[in-house]
Formats: sequence, C-alpha cells, structure tokens
Amino acid sequence: MKIERKQNIINVAINEYLNTPEIVRSLTKLGRKYGIKRQTLAKHLKERNIEIINQQNRCQVDENIFNIIDTEEKAYWLGFLYADGNISSIGNRLELNLALKDLDHMIKFKNFLKYDGDIRLETNKGLGTDICRFSVRNKNIWNQLNSKGCIPCKSLILQFPNLSIFTKKVLVYDFIRGYVDGDGSLGIYTTKNSSKPELSILGTESFLKTLQEVLNIKGYIRNKSTKNYENKAFEIKFSSLSARKVAHLLYNNATIYLTRKYNIYKLFCQLEEESSRRKSSKIGKRWDANTEVTN
Repeated sequence: MKIERKQNIINVAINEYLNTPEIVRSLTKLGRKYGIKRQTLAKHLKERNIEIINQQNRCQVDENIFNIIDTEEKAYWLGFLYADGNISSIGNRLELNLALKDLDHMIKFKNFLKYDGDIRLETNKGLGTDICRFSVRNKNIWNQLNSKGCIPCKSLILQFPNLSIFTKKVLVYDFIRGYVDGDGSLGIYTTKNSSKPELSILGTESFLKTLQEVLNIKGYIRNKSTKNYENKAFEIKFSSLSARKVAHLLYNNATIYLTRKYNIYKLFCQLEEESSRRKSSKIGKRWDANTEVTN
C-alpha cells in the first residue's frame, strides 16, 4: 500500500512538472513539495523519456563579463559581489540575495550580466522578510571572480583586491562604492543642535585598513567581532567632514549605485550647502556690524 501511495505521489509530481512552464520548472522544488528526493523524480522522468530542463544551464549570460575590469559597471558590481555575493565552489554558482525593496537593483545586475533567466521572489521564513534571489552557474564567471579575490566563504577572510586588476586607477572608487552599497551604511546623526553625516563600512580588519589607505581619508576602525568570530569582523566609521569627503569621492558623478544610499548622499550635499549658507550669513553680519561706510 505504501509503495502504491508513493507511486501515486510521483505521478502527481511528474504531471505537475509537465504542466509547469519550462522557464520555472524545478525538480528540487517539486521534491520539497511532495517529499520526494530530486534524484528519484529525475529517475522516473528518464524512465518515461521526459526531458529534464536545467534552467540555469539553459539560460544565456555574458560569461566573460568579469574577465577585464575596465568599466565603471564592472568595477562597481565586483565590489557589490565582494560584499553581498555568495560564491559557491559547488556547481560554480554565483548567488545574490537582496531585500525585496532592492528588486530594481537586482534587475540592474541581471541586465549587466545579460542574463535571461528569472529572478525568484521568496520569503525568508527565518527572518519573516521578503527577498529576491538570483543564481547562475557558470564556470568562466566563477573563475574570473575567484581570480580577482571574490572567493567562497569570504566574509571573515576577505582581502582588498590588488589594484592591478583595474585598468584605470579611478575604477577602484567604483569598486568601493559597490562594496559600500552592499556592506556599508550612510546616515545622518541628529542632535538637538546639529545634524552630521556618518558613513560606516563592515569588513575584515585587513580589508578596511587597505580601503582607508586607498581613500587617503582617516576613519575610525573598531572591532565588531562576537565570541564565535573573535577579531574577524570590523567596522570603519567616517563622521562629519570625513564622511562627506568619502561619500563625494564615491558617489559624485556616479552612474551606477543603490538608489536609496545615493539619496542619502544627496542629503549629505544638502547639509553641506546649508552649512555653507549659514557660515556666509554669519560672515556677512559680522562685516555689516564692524565696517564703517564712508562717502
């Protein structure tokens, strides 16, 4: 009876597979849904001469996109993947997971790769948040990223890339902007009497020290490690003038960025303009008060 019931479930699963559009067919998802191993479903499909569609293998992608880092976009997305990309040696997979509010940014990345597969919308059950997920398997892309320092299990051992990978020195700032959009934050710290910009970036101590040297702007590096990851996680923080300098260096005249962080950079600029106007106003008042006008 159990064997007959299992066969009936397999038949239902296979029928659903055949009636699902090819673009979204997934043996893995069907297996989870019906409690059947993917290998078992694949075996029964082969026995019935039903083609197994591997979406990721079928989708087109520019597999030489990261071969040479010679444009703003390439440098930016390399930095973004340094921060938020999941590079897996199993199946040469590149995966990117973002909050659903950043779906437009995920679409930009998909278009950059010239990838014709789908972006999946899911709910992270553990966190209870909606996410968008992108995954592509390609050995060439995996090798290119790996050779440029974007490696598997990188979070606690990440090193700043060798500057020689950029064909122009200015591209390193696009790389850093991509990294900040992934693992950085911009904000305005407000007190009763003032508002000041702050910019912070997470990373390994080595990565952040090199980043600071490249920017040539002094920040404050502090240990953010937990007991499980002692001396592995750090943060560099820039405040007030230094935060404005870093943000201006990274975002001014940029054409690719995470919109919500770029909008905070524009607030930085507004604060600077307001501060300049107040200083000009005070100077003008002092001049009026202390200058004698004669005919």
